[in-house]
Amino acid sequence: MVKKLSLCMLCLKPGHKLAFCRQSKYLCNICNGNHNYLLHRHSKPSIGGENITRSEAIPSEPRTDLSPTDVTSAASQRTSSACLLIKNKSVLLPTAIVLIQNIYGHFSRARVIPDSASQANFVTKQFADSVNLRKHKINTSVSGLGGISTSIEYEAAANIANCNGSFFLSQTFFVIDKITDMVPATNVNLENLEILQVMLGDPEFTRSSKIDALLGAEAFFEIVKGEQIRSSLNSLIFQNTVFGYVAGDYVNKNNQKLCTNNLCSLVSRNEKIEKVIEKF
Repeated sequence: MVKKLSLCMLCLKPGHKLAFCRQSKYLCNICNGNHNYLLHRHSKPSIGGENITRSEAIPSEPRTDLSPTDVTSAASQRTSSACLLIKNKSVLLPTAIVLIQNIYGHFSRARVIPDSASQANFVTKQFADSVNLRKHKINTSVSGLGGISTSIEYEAAANIANCNGSFFLSQTFFVIDKITDMVPATNVNLENLEILQVMLGDPEFTRSSKIDALLGAEAFFEIVKGEQIRSSLNSLIFQNTVFGYVAGDYVNKNNQKLCTNNLCSLVSRNEKIEKVIEKF
């Protein structure tokens, strides 16, 4: 897909080739290859059969890359999984605290999920109304894995920033009733996790809490940084972003069940309709 769209293999942006790219911060820190770390191919673990809904549509590992295998049409169809139960492990979905600016210039804290597999941004109606985001009437549709279509009536334009004021980005959000259930589904026992002494994007990522917004692919590649830390005690990966390090990947659930539901998202877009998230 990257080659098809004539994107740089390093920064994933158009307009130049790899040989002329100076964005060394995106170099793969997994294999030291001359490509973006998001394009690194990982070996795929086998999937156990426990409590997987629509398992035929769920990949064998969470994906945030732009591999051509994710593309089934010119619309660039991608899949990702959240809180997917794999044998005795559970996927912890990364979250971050961001500042969202309302129509009066005031910033409010929002708990968001960064998702490179989504072609659009989303914000819950409850959050948009509570912080006075400016909403505009629209007429479009979204659909999920089952092809079930849902009308979208409003979108909201807003500026997002990090807590130290070093990052600022204007984005448009689809306004929907709900993005997902509580993330994580239950509180995570800190005694089973190794918390590194770095600035976290969500200092309370282990506490079950609601999600206010989802940042899609356009914002994702603006916020992600190249640094990555792997926990020595768990398989947790801490990925650096402009909001701080976000935690994700597998968490051993032998002593604690993190997910009570299995979630899957399918996101694609074409000229007529945008297919977005159905959570189940």
